[in-house]
Amino acid sequence: MMIQDLLIIVNVAIGLLLAILEIKCWRTSCDPVRWTRLFYAVIGLYWAGLYLFMWFSRDRFDPTVFQVFVRPGITITLAAMASWSIIQARKHG
Repeated sequence: MMIQDLLIIVNVAIGLLLAILEIKCWRTSCDPVRWTRLFYAVIGLYWAGLYLFMWFSRDRFDPTVFQVFVRPGITITLAAMASWSIIQARKHG
């Protein structure tokens, strides 16, 4: 097993854990901005799905093809982080 394989497994596990915990928090939260929890859950599922796709198709595709999927994922992740920062900045005035 190469280091890339280990990193893929770890990233899938982290993405799924993030999604599960955020959905659990979303269901129990009464916060008016709880939609951000779903946003983070979608991000976790996106990254887990992307790394699973990379795992199963790594022999058939050129690694540069994955840039098509990684760049939007980074943008989505940054957008979620920015939305949470904006919410916290408004809350704390």
